[in-house]
Amino acid sequence: MKRKTRTITVNDNKYVWWYRVGAGLAEINLSPVNDKTSVITVNFLCDNAEITDKYEKYIGIGKYPEYITVQKDYSLCDIKTVSPKMAAFILSHLKSDDFVARKYISYNGFDLLEEWGFVVNKITDGIYWEINLYSKESYLWNTI
Repeated sequence: MKRKTRTITVNDNKYVWWYRVGAGLAEINLSPVNDKTSVITVNFLCDNAEITDKYEKYIGIGKYPEYITVQKDYSLCDIKTVSPKMAAFILSHLKSDDFVARKYISYNGFDLLEEWGFVVNKITDGIYWEINLYSKESYLWNTI
C-alpha cells in the first residue's frame, strides 16, 4: 500500500509532503520533518469544477488542475501540481522562516507563482473520481 506522506529534501532540509485533489482543487501540504506541527498548504483552486455524471449520487466525477504551464524569462515549464517536482519547486521558493511552530498557513498557489515572477500560461485539467457507496440513496446504505 502506498504511503500518503512522502519525504523530500530541498537545500539539505528534509520535509514531508502530501496532497489532496477535489472538485477544482489541488492541495499540496508541506511540513518540516523535525516539526510536524507547522504545516503550509498551497491551494491551486480553479472555478471550472464540474460534476457531470448521471450517477453523481454514487460516483463523484470532477476536474482538478493537474498540469500548470508557467513562464519566466521566455522559458516555459510544465509542472504537475501533485508531483514531487511541484513540492520541491514550492519549497525552493519558500523561506525556512515561513514555517512557524504550531501554525497552519494556507496560500493560494497562483498568487505565489505571480509573486515569484511566474506567469501562468495554461492550466490542464485532470479527472478524479470517488465512489460514495454509503450515501443514503445507495443500495448499500439501505441494506446495512
